[in-house]
Amino acid sequence: IEVLYWKGHDASATNYADTAEKIVPFMAEWFGPAHSRARTADLAEADAAPFESGSLLLTPLKGVDPRLAGLAAAHQLTHAAFLSPRPWINEGLAHFAQALYVEQQSGRQAALDYMGLHRAAFAAAEKRTALAKEDHASQSLANTSDEALYRSKAMYVWWMLRDMVGERALKKAIASYRPEQDK
Repeated sequence: IEVLYWKGHDASATNYADTAEKIVPFMAEWFGPAHSRARTADLAEADAAPFESGSLLLTPLKGVDPRLAGLAAAHQLTHAAFLSPRPWINEGLAHFAQALYVEQQSGRQAALDYMGLHRAAFAAAEKRTALAKEDHASQSLANTSDEALYRSKAMYVWWMLRDMVGERALKKAIASYRPEQDK
């Protein structure tokens, strides 16, 4: 991971880079080796909103909580290792990686509690979609353009798949995915 930072933010940048480097092997075990370098650029304003594009993350690093650094790094490292043209796969796996990180650090219940923080957002999105009376195909997770669904609900789907088929089978399926063949 490469971290670009403002003068005076050295300690925060080092903490972020150290946290990310510690979880690289875990993320690689799940999503394979990085195909691009994860890059983080520090934002000068501490209250600025983070922005991501692929494996690039623009975020304030000054005073970042180390637990939040791990969540951001897990998400970012997943994007560096795994690509899909489908938002529910691309973002869903990155959010799933965050839940995996929480589970690795604090146990299964902590991961379930973390995922619970996302439940209200996707429940509201599903309600909006149902009220719109769209056809079933456009309401599906695979076709949605609603961020709450392709991020949060997809995270739950990946978690459920892991519970159903096991880690080994899911890792194998993820490793065999070829985005260019996903039609």
